[in-house]
Amino acid sequence: AEGAADSLFVVVDRLAATLLGDRFAGPGGAESMVRGAARGTTVLPAFKAFLEGEARLRADDPAPAARAFAQAVALDSTFALAHMRLARAAQNGDRTPDRMYAALAAAERHAHRLAPLDRERLRGFVATRRGDLAGAERAFHAVLRLAPEDPEARFQLADLHFHQNPYRGRSLHEARAGLRAALDDPSTRAESVDH
Repeated sequence: AEGAADSLFVVVDRLAATLLGDRFAGPGGAESMVRGAARGTTVLPAFKAFLEGEARLRADDPAPAARAFAQAVALDSTFALAHMRLARAAQNGDRTPDRMYAALAAAERHAHRLAPLDRERLRGFVATRRGDLAGAERAFHAVLRLAPEDPEARFQLADLHFHQNPYRGRSLHEARAGLRAALDDPSTRAESVDH
């Protein structure tokens, strides 16, 4: 790691975050999510809390995940990816819309700190929650153009097709391939149980 002598602690924290991220990154979209988180904060304890939240969310344990993400954003209020994942955990766990929408608003305020892939994930999540189905579909397709094997985007797009296509005069069979791929991917199995 390189950096100015007067920013030694920042350089060390960035190196530690990279090493932790490399160790934590797992199957599917986890690797890009963790790398995005490592770049999204300079506060090492916030990054550690994010990793804990991500592990709990992937283990289908949303309440502890939400607590960990809340800790991450308490330590770094500009940590956009942690706000976004807090919204996801709130949606899956306590199902408190106010908490989810507050976290999404904070993620949007700091979206400039997100990598392009994570910005598209955020756009898709926000558009879905706002009922902008065409916008959500465009965002999830954009994620898949950037990361064709992203399991979460495949699942979100398939979920949108399954639940919303009949209301849009489209076949819900558009969801079949995406749902099948998501069910075959171990990193999305916990998410698919809720749907």
